[in-house]
Amino acid sequence: MQGRIIAGSFLRDPGKKVLAGVTMLFASALVSLLLNLTMDIGDKMARELSSYGANLLVTPRTRSTGLRIGSVAYNPFEEEAFLEESDLPKIKSIFWRHNITAFAPFLESTAALSNGASVPLVGTYFYRSIPVPGGRTFSTGVKTLYRFWEVEGRFPEDEAETVEVLVGTSLARRLGVRPGEVLTLEDGGSLLVTGILASGGEEDEMILAPLSFVQRHGGLEGKVSYVRVAALTTPEDALARRARRDPGSLTDREWDLWYCTAYVGAIAYQLEEAIPDARVSPVWQVAAGQGEIMTKVQFFLGVITIVATIAAALGISSIMTTVVLERSREIGLMKALGAPRFLILSQFYVEAGVIGILGGAMGWAFGYGMSGVLSLQLFGRGVGFRPVAIPLVLLTSLFCSLFGTWFPSRSSPDSSSRPSSTSATGPA
Repeated sequence: MQGRIIAGSFLRDPGKKVLAGVTMLFASALVSLLLNLTMDIGDKMARELSSYGANLLVTPRTRSTGLRIGSVAYNPFEEEAFLEESDLPKIKSIFWRHNITAFAPFLESTAALSNGASVPLVGTYFYRSIPVPGGRTFSTGVKTLYRFWEVEGRFPEDEAETVEVLVGTSLARRLGVRPGEVLTLEDGGSLLVTGILASGGEEDEMILAPLSFVQRHGGLEGKVSYVRVAALTTPEDALARRARRDPGSLTDREWDLWYCTAYVGAIAYQLEEAIPDARVSPVWQVAAGQGEIMTKVQFFLGVITIVATIAAALGISSIMTTVVLERSREIGLMKALGAPRFLILSQFYVEAGVIGILGGAMGWAFGYGMSGVLSLQLFGRGVGFRPVAIPLVLLTSLFCSLFGTWFPSRSSPDSSSRPSSTSATGPA
């Protein structure tokens, strides 16, 4: 009997049920859209932000602290420590190796030009594929690490027959060189300028050349001054800040949690474990900025999701209030026949539940499709399939329907429990 009454309610007045379903569809679609973006945007934004610079600096543990005045570096010690280029693949061997998106080694030197000028010469990877543990290769270099660099001309090739270089825009202006010209060294060597670099940093005063050439030029085969690393990281919380201040204060359980979370400090610690005699320092200006931006964006999306849920509940409440008022005679008759209160209320809750589940299922599919389109427009790639989003959207939709039905269903039956004088005695 209860099922027939509920089915009859859908058949007698399908318009309002469809309107309620459409309300839940659009509300669930918005929740699905924001939920999928919130769950997926962290990695995508981290990848986008990582292109704006390295957030980890790897230096030799015994590296002396030098002094840089303008574009010239002064070292108070005669002996300079170096990293081994052969250790670089170990960067991709740590627990969080998949979070390492790019790295580039640098070797600092100077070059004497044929005109008598002495200029900073820095060796690096422009774009190279290197073997990493597991029998795979990893393509990396400054072209990947610093995608915001502006190059007039083109990037050099690391393995070209002629030594190809980038010249910083400030240095190029002083030397009067353009892409395609050749710089002659004092020892008779030549450098082909393939591009003029505008980085907005100290590189604007340098010549960037392939690492192998600078190693030969300085007699430092296999040596590297430092390495800049870009990694996807998790924003710091109280645990990460405690570990940064005093690692010894963590319990064994807290240490395991910290080590197995992609905090910038945890990744730095693991890199120090992997690379002998290396000191890894987070670039806090970059790391903190990335974490703060991602936290704010995810908080903003979460607030919008909550607001959408409340708006959907209010919309359902308005529609169900109208439905309850229109069925006041039916409710009063059921009360007069002795129907218990929970039986009357269950009708409205079952109807709301059916609307919530159906609207939520269609809304999830619609929202997932829209999130993929939006992510493709913003980041150039779609969102990943998150199975956990399906029950979350359905539960949210069901909650909105039931919560929106609670007020009208609880207030109207009492006031409508007695048949009116008109229905009891007939027209006056």
